[in-house]
Order: sequence, then C-alpha cells, then structure tokens
Amino acid sequence: MKHKLLINVALMFLVSFLGLNIRTAHGQELIPADEKQALIDLFNSTNGAEWKSWIKWDLTASVDQWKGVKIKDGHVSELDLHSSNLQGKIPASIGALTELVKIRLDNNLLEGPLPKELFQFQKLQELWLTNQRKQANAGEVREYTLTGGLPDVIDMPQLKILELSDTGITGPLSEMKTPELLQFQANNCTLGSLHPSIWELPKIIFIGIQLGESPKPLPLKGELPKDFSKCANLKALAIGGCPNFVGEIPASIAKCTGMQQLLLQNGHTGTIPKELGTMKNLVLLALANNHLTGEIPEELGNLTDLVQLYLGMNELTGTIPESFKNFTKLNHLNLKKNKLTGNLPEWIGQLHNLTKLILGDNEFTGTIPAKWAPVGEGQESDGFGINSLLELDLANLKLSGELPERFGNFTSMDKIWINNAGLSGDPTTVLQKMLEISQIYIQDNNFKGRLDGMLALEDLEDLRVLYAQNNHFYGSIEEREHQPDGWGPYYRFNAHGINVSNNDFVLKDFEKLSPILTGKEPTNVTNKLIFAPQNKLEVEETSKEVKEDEALSFTAPTLEDLRNAPFSTSDLSETKNVYQWYKDGKKVDGQNTPVLSIDKVNKDQSGVYVCKITNARVPGLTMETKEMIATVKTGILPIEANQEIIVREGDILSVKGAESLALYTTSGTLLSSTEGDEISISHLSSGTIVIVIYTTGGVNKAVKYII
Repeated sequence: MKHKLLINVALMFLVSFLGLNIRTAHGQELIPADEKQALIDLFNSTNGAEWKSWIKWDLTASVDQWKGVKIKDGHVSELDLHSSNLQGKIPASIGALTELVKIRLDNNLLEGPLPKELFQFQKLQELWLTNQRKQANAGEVREYTLTGGLPDVIDMPQLKILELSDTGITGPLSEMKTPELLQFQANNCTLGSLHPSIWELPKIIFIGIQLGESPKPLPLKGELPKDFSKCANLKALAIGGCPNFVGEIPASIAKCTGMQQLLLQNGHTGTIPKELGTMKNLVLLALANNHLTGEIPEELGNLTDLVQLYLGMNELTGTIPESFKNFTKLNHLNLKKNKLTGNLPEWIGQLHNLTKLILGDNEFTGTIPAKWAPVGEGQESDGFGINSLLELDLANLKLSGELPERFGNFTSMDKIWINNAGLSGDPTTVLQKMLEISQIYIQDNNFKGRLDGMLALEDLEDLRVLYAQNNHFYGSIEEREHQPDGWGPYYRFNAHGINVSNNDFVLKDFEKLSPILTGKEPTNVTNKLIFAPQNKLEVEETSKEVKEDEALSFTAPTLEDLRNAPFSTSDLSETKNVYQWYKDGKKVDGQNTPVLSIDKVNKDQSGVYVCKITNARVPGLTMETKEMIATVKTGILPIEANQEIIVREGDILSVKGAESLALYTTSGTLLSSTEGDEISISHLSSGTIVIVIYTTGGVNKAVKYII
C-alpha cells in the first residue's frame, strides 16, 4: 500500500511538472469556464472545422486534448495556433484569457479589425500575428486579410515581442506602454506614423519596418528622433521602402554603441554623419535608396567588422575613401548609382572576402584594375585578388581599355555587368574561363571577337543570359546540343536570354540554326535568341558625284565579303541571298543584284542608296549596307541675260512653261530645286544667282538673276 501511494504521488508530480492538462476527480476543468468559452469562441469564429487536421480541436473532448493550448496553474498560459488555417475574426472574448504569456496566431488568414482586448494582456510576453495573407500565383500581388488599425494604446507591461509583419494593419502605431519590449516588427504593414513612445523604450533591441511585397507603397511618414539616448540599447534598426519617411540621419544614433545592423533606406536627406564611424559593432550598414549628398566620410573606414555596406542609389560625390581598405571582413560593397568620381581603386583587390562588388552608374574613369582578380593557379600571390567574387557591376561608367586578362581567374563568377562602360578589345577569351557564369551583360561597348565559344554548351554550362548587343561580335551561332532528358536547344536560357543584335554577324553565321528558324524543327529558340538587326555593312564607296546622262553604280559586299558563301547542303535546299536596292527608303525596281547599275542618270536619281540582303533560310534578319549618296550634277547651259521671262511676287519666282526649276550660285553650287514653275528665294541673301529652267519641250535655259 505504501509503495502504491508513493507511485501515485510520483506520477502526479511528473504530470504537474510536464504541464499536462488534467481534470479533477469530479471531472471539472482546471481552467475557468470563461476561458474555455473564449477558446470555443475562437474556434467558431475562425472556421475551426477547416483548421489543419493536426491542430483541429474536438470540442467534445477535454481541453487538455486541444492542440496548441497550454495550461499552467489552472489557466491558459500559451495559445499556439500558427499555420493552422484559421479564417475569420478574433473574438473580443479572447480577453478572458488573462493569464496568457504567449500567443502565436501567425501564418493564417485572420480578418480584421483586431479586438482591443488583444492588446491589453497584462502578463503577455509574446504576440505573433505575422503573415495574414492569401497565397498568390506568380506575378500576382498577395492580398492581406487583416484590416483596420491598432488601438490608441498598447498597454502590455510584460510584452517582449510584438510581431505584426504582413498583416495589412493600417493607421498610426499606438502609444507603446510596453517598457519590457525587446522586439517590434511591422514589415509590409501600412502604418501611417510611429508614436514617439517607440523611441523611448529603454530595453528595445530591434525595430523593423520594411516594405517588401506590400500591395501598395508603405505610407509611413515622419522622421527619426533627434535623440537616441532613450533607446540606446538598440542592436538592429531596419526601416526601408518608406519614401515619405524623410529628414536627416541624426548623429545621435551613434549613441547606440551596441548597434550591429542599421538599415535606413527611405527618403532621408543630408549627409552621412561621420559619427557612424564610432559604431564599431556594426556588421551591416545600409543607407541606400535615399537622397544623401556630400562625400562618404573617411571615418566609416573605422567599422572594421563590417560585412555588408550599401550606399547605392543616392547623390554622393567624391571618391571612394581609401580607409575602406580596412574592410577586411566585407563581402558586399554596393555604391551603385551615385556621382562618385576618380579611378577605380586598385586596393579594392585587397578586400579578399568580397563576393559582391557593385559600382555601376557612377562617373568613375580610367581602366579596370587587373589586381582585383586573384593570380593564376600555381603563381605566387602578390597580396591582391578577391578570392571568390560572385557578382561584379561596372555598368554605365566612363572607363577605357579592355577587360583584364587576369579576370579569367574569377572562376566562381556568377553575374557580371560591364555594359555601356566604354570598354573595347575581345572579352570572350576572359569570359569563357568563368565556368560558373550564369548572366553576362556586355552590351553597348566597342567589344569585338567571336562569340562561338560563349554559346558552346561544353564551355559554359550554367549560362542563362547573354546580352551582347551593340558591339562588333561575329561568328557562327551554334545550336546547343540536345540533353539526355529531352530538352531542346537553348533550353537553359530564359526568354530573350540571348541578345546578339547590332553586331557584325551575317546571314551565314546563323546557318546551323536554319532548321529551327524556318520551322523544320520545333523549338522555342525564337523567343530566346534576339539576332536582328545587325550592324550596317561596310561598302567601298559611300558617295559619288556624276553628271546627267553618265552611268552610276554602287556595289554591296559580295558573298565572300560577308563570310557568306552559299549555304551548305542540308535537309533544306540551297537558298541564295536576295538583294534589293532602295533609294531614299523606296524600292528601286529592277535593281536586285549585288551591284546597283544605272546606265544614264538624271537629276531625279540623286539621293541615298542602300542595299538590303535577305535569305529565306534565316527569316527575321535583313542585312543592310551603310548609306551611299549619289549626287547628279546638272550641266549649266549657256547663260542668258534676259530676265523678262521671270516674274517675282514677294519671295516667289515664277517662270511660265517651266517643268521644274533649280537655283545655283554663279560658281555652280546647287542652292535649291523644285518641281513646277514656282520657286522660293526667301532663304537667299542679296546677290546674283543662276536660275536653270527645265521645260517640257526639252529646251533648258540658264538665266542670271539679281536678287
């Protein structure tokens, strides 16, 4: 009997220790009736019948069987129903759960407005309401289910964590009577303003209010406090995507000496406070997407623990501070889209841990330092070289020179932007060594060379995007080999993933793609490869002057000149190039050979000529020559002194019987011409001109005329 009693006592102690929910001997619940009713109300108002199966309550069972409910000392102490498919409103009766210390209702579909009782728990330490939104398909904006704002006052003296992100809550942030609060997040909410009390919480260490996937811009307005002394324990402050949250960044923020992460990416103005250089614990400093001006303080170089630095999308001037060479732990450096000047510093090559170097859209000049790249395998180190650079952005700069050969040692490079950077030379031999590259942007330079290897499957297996337009590349574009899993050519590329337009490719270069371009083989390559137009073809003569009745001829590049010998024999019959000449944009009938030939020209055949070349095996590409200008000089007939046949009315001269008229200087330079018997002299100054009169009867005259 004694042993049995001891066992029962031990069992009861164990059950109590584990916090299990049990009934009394009389079958009475250990929680008050109003608390149980509050739970039932929550179940009914949030469509409990559709809760996830693993959490759904059986209301006929005892409360101790209800998942997510924890009971302590006869009261509900924790309520954890996160990710349970709750749909509906939280009932006001939840206020009966006065002993709650933790509520997790995140990742559901709760609707608003929220009851004020939810924000009056005197013992609550954690309140999680994050992510109340419907799932969205690709390209759709996610819809938040909560509506309404917060109560005027959040009076929870024990609250430590308040999570409101992705809820759709609107209006101003309440007065915060939460002296124990450590963490506050309201990302993707539509808070109108922040109550000053949030900056007076002595223990708060994290504040996060950022715009991510909000269905509309975050309307948060206001400024940072001038004095951070009352919240000096902050370790992370992240307010971003709020263009109406403006004002200067106060120097007093440096009082938060333990700050590790500072992100302020809104509409801030003024300069970067040099005092930030005293915040030695910072590992993240993000001040991008503001309107900051002035130079980057040299003092920032004192932040030797920095891992990520974002100062892009501002109006900063001057050069990159040399003190940045102290950032030995830095892996992200983003200074994009400012007004920074000077040469690209060679010492950046001593920041060995960089993985992302983003410097594009500035006013940097000079060449790209070769020492940014590591030395080749087996070579002795020179102390320079970024070990594993993954992303490099030097787009839209004012550089010169070539892509350094040493950059071929960036074998881990994933994305590179060197478009519109003023570069020249042949970058293909360097880029082909970046065997893990997935995106290449080299458009709008003066690059040249063959792109064959860039598109070869065996060389660059991960390449998804190649933008190489507006250069001087050429070479045979190969069809990618079919893969064992059945994917077709160019299967790795996104839509419009290859753009080689406006280069020096010719029809022959696309011969191997002819079966799919002409529909003989099914593929979606035409949605992935942009290859038209191409640069205009060079010609031997760009202008000619001939007299009337003389012969005129221009020559388009021959097949050999185009590297365009007749297409090789394949499943398609041989198709020759088709030539067509145009004058002033209009087709010239009968001129459809590589040589434009006119036996006897007249004045109407002066103009701009081009030849367009097509081939049925490469639909969509028309090669066009550069412009060739023909000037037909009209012989001046003997000059008559008699001007009686010319009638002047104001600035208009008229000649009866004239089919057309032309005005020349006395030295034979054409001034203007017109069809008909009238011509304007309003554009001429006083003096003597020669009027050439062309008549229907073929009797032409040249008459001196004094203006």
